Parts: sequence; structure tokens; C-alpha cells
Amino acid sequence: MIVNLKNNDEEGRILALERYDILDAPEEASFENVMNLVQMVLKVPMCAISLVDRNRLCFKAQRGLGIDEVPRRNTLCDIAISQTVPLAVEDVFTDLRFADCALSLAQPRVRSYLGFPLRSPEGYNIGMLCVMDTVPRLFAETDYAVLNNFAKVIMNDLELRQAASKDHLTGTLSRRAWIEKSELEVERAARYKRPISLAVLDIDRFKYVNDTFGHPAGDRVIKYIAALCKKMIRKSDYCGRLGGEEFAIMMPETVLGDAYTVTERIRASFEKALIDVGAANLLSCTISVGVTERSRHELELAPFVRRADDALYQAKNDGRNRVEAA
Repeated sequence: MIVNLKNNDEEGRILALERYDILDAPEEASFENVMNLVQMVLKVPMCAISLVDRNRLCFKAQRGLGIDEVPRRNTLCDIAISQTVPLAVEDVFTDLRFADCALSLAQPRVRSYLGFPLRSPEGYNIGMLCVMDTVPRLFAETDYAVLNNFAKVIMNDLELRQAASKDHLTGTLSRRAWIEKSELEVERAARYKRPISLAVLDIDRFKYVNDTFGHPAGDRVIKYIAALCKKMIRKSDYCGRLGGEEFAIMMPETVLGDAYTVTERIRASFEKALIDVGAANLLSCTISVGVTERSRHELELAPFVRRADDALYQAKNDGRNRVEAA
């Protein structure tokens, strides 16, 4: 498949990187294994899976560098990310193009470099798979082939994860992916004492929709509320389908009052909508929502979700089509 490289769209490139949700994530065995194999096969003292963020290089995995990230400016990976072909540098010190490169000035000193882009299916270079040596080195064709194949392995792994993390009907996060991401967000909020809020919502009387209009109609209603949630939340928020007609929205850096306002807007917009469910039927539906903020003593996701669930059931018991704050 021929991919059109998009190397003049930095915002699109950053969005493509963020789509994989791997920046600042914990160490992962699959990427560590790739590093072991790259180092063993190419016999290099240093190698890295480098993700090129807005202002920094994040090393998803590395050998021989001893650092997790560096500023992006004046790095070899920063230069390589905009290339249409792999970047090979036989000797950094004698090539004037790279005289100011940051890693070459630090210990251990990088003298030679070979980097292959980690390219998304849309054509965005999100990072580099690179090998480095402390002496000048002319890389062989076999080195190119090996690194190219490993770069493909990394991207295939990321794409498979991405597919598995999405709910097939709505495109929101799957239950498992939402829980995994939310556990990290709750841990981060607790560590840095930052606010974070959660909403759990459920389509009212959904069984009636399925029984009266059929399951395809029910699917359309589910897709509509999922699309509405994604449209009305921020990029830093994320929505997941917990199962059936139930969804959850995690809102980092958000206090309870603001979370209530957001979910009330979603509820009101959904109530006003006329959803085309086929056979010339336009259907009006409502949702009930439970919303809560993490308490300062809460270190885990489970009690956080239970409290939002309790608020949701309270909203149902109080007549549905309402947001209940806990």
C-alpha cells in the first residue's frame, strides 16, 4: 500500500501521535523486546523508540541512553521526523548539518545514527526507531532492512492495540481500554493532587426502543449518543462504552461543578434530538447521568465509578432524564 507522507501538517501529526495514547505510559514488554532484538542483531550500544511530541522526544523504550526524554529542538530525531526517507549519519561531528544536535553533545556521545520513521497508516511520522553508535559508522543495506522491518512491527502492534481499544459500534473506547486509561488518570490525579471528575450515563427505557423498533434502531440511538458525547467534551476528556447503552466520560482537571455543566448540556441536547432510526421513524430519547469528583483520599478507580453509578441510579429513581451529582 502506498501511503502519502504528510510532513507539512504538524497539528495532524501530533493528533496522530496522541491517538495511540502511549506518551508517558508505563514500560511495556513488547517494546522492550524490540529494543533487545535491535541491539543484539545490529550490535549497537544505543537504540531507541523515540516518540516526537510537540516540544520533546519521549523514549518509549531505549538502550544505552539512560534517559526517558529530551527537549525536541536540535535532535537527530527532530530532523529525521520530517524526512521522506530514513536518516543515516555516518559521523555527526564531521557533518555540519548536525553540529548542534543535543544528544551528540551529551554523554554518551552519539557519533553515528540511523533512524527509520514510525509512520501511521494516514502518512504521519509519529516517531523514529533509531540506532546509534559512539564511533563513526557506515550502515550497511542489511542494517536498513532490519530496522525497516522492526519499525513495521512496532506500528503493526500499535494499530492492533488501537483497533482492540475501540468499541466496534460507536468508535468510543472499549470498556477495557477506558478502564485501563482511567486507572492511570486517577493515579495521576491523586499523585499530583489535581481534580478529576467522572460521569456515567445510561439511555432511558432503552429496552422499549429495541422491542418496539428493533435492534438496528437501538444501534442508531447508541451511535447518536456516543457521537454527541465525543462532540461536546474536550480533547483531554474521553468517553468509553461500558456495555449496552451505558457510557462513561472521564474529565481530567475538572471539578464537580464544571463536570455537571458539561453533562447537563449533553443531556439537554440529546433530549431535543430527533434520531432517524429507519422506516421513516424519528425517535426522541433521554438519558440519565450520575456525575462525581474524585475525593482527595481516593487512590483507585473502583470506588470512584461506584459513586458515579450510585448517582446514576438515583437519577433513574428520581424520574430519569436528569443529571444527579454525588
